Amino acid sequence: MNLEISKDLTIELPWSVNGTLFKPARNSEPKALLILVHGSGPHGREEQVGGVRVFSDLAAGLVERINLAVFSFDKRTFTHQSRFAALPEEEITVFNETIDEVLTLVEHFQSQYEQIALLGHSLGGSCIPYLLANSSASLGIMLAASYSPLEDLIIRQMRYLLKYAPESGLTETIVETTAKQVETLKLLMAGSGDNEARAQAQSEEKQKRLSSELPLGLPLPYFQSLHKLNTNALAKALDKPVLLVQGERDYQVNMDEFEAWKELLSANPNFTFRSYEKLNHLFVEGDIGALSVPSEYAQQANLPAYLLDDIADFLKKSLKL
Repeated sequence: MNLEISKDLTIELPWSVNGTLFKPARNSEPKALLILVHGSGPHGREEQVGGVRVFSDLAAGLVERINLAVFSFDKRTFTHQSRFAALPEEEITVFNETIDEVLTLVEHFQSQYEQIALLGHSLGGSCIPYLLANSSASLGIMLAASYSPLEDLIIRQMRYLLKYAPESGLTETIVETTAKQVETLKLLMAGSGDNEARAQAQSEEKQKRLSSELPLGLPLPYFQSLHKLNTNALAKALDKPVLLVQGERDYQVNMDEFEAWKELLSANPNFTFRSYEKLNHLFVEGDIGALSVPSEYAQQANLPAYLLDDIADFLKKSLKL
């Protein structure tokens, strides 16, 4: 493999960052760096889900194709899981989890590279507009980024799994309970509606901290922080190149999300859109014509060459490599 890999690179920041810096085995040192931004959950630097290592494939595939360095790191909630979990509830936010870490990494590396690009997958993809608007990063790539709020995606995903993936163990009762949790969440976030119900919900929040009463066991400040990203409005106003990539077989972030992005951003010439009929949420192939199911993720698979080619072409053109 045509790579040079610096393993166990540790960056001493207020929250230390452990990662791998990938470089092509060429005579000329790369002048641009791509930083990979994880999806939800405490992912390591490979972003491994079942038999798929999304970030490992991306890093290796891209540095083989173009003169680019790639930094893949262990997410804060992976390296510092206990420390993060011990934070006060009001500090359990996407900013403390992801945003602040990536912005700090951009600052750290900007003196070493002429250009920095960001690639985010899933929730990480949805963070890209905010990250680009608040950093010196030159461009972004959004893989399977949701247009809809997380709380809406949760219910949509659960209903799909209930119907098509009985092995998931979901029941009507679980889905109904989660739907009620989403209703409670929206009531708290809206600041309007049935005053009596809202007052009761807020009272419960103070008494129980509501973590167990909201979707996924996440506290209210986390959901509020996602809305503070102002993702859709920032994307519409972005003046940096962005590639938005979608797998047409993705049930977690489906094609309705992709089409909503295209409609919102139709007047922004900085966005490029690509969708692939065989690919699922992890960007590996499956049978055309049917959305994926979670059991696919357990199978060992790699990102296809044509996807890596397209991403590399976008980076090469936009960064003028």
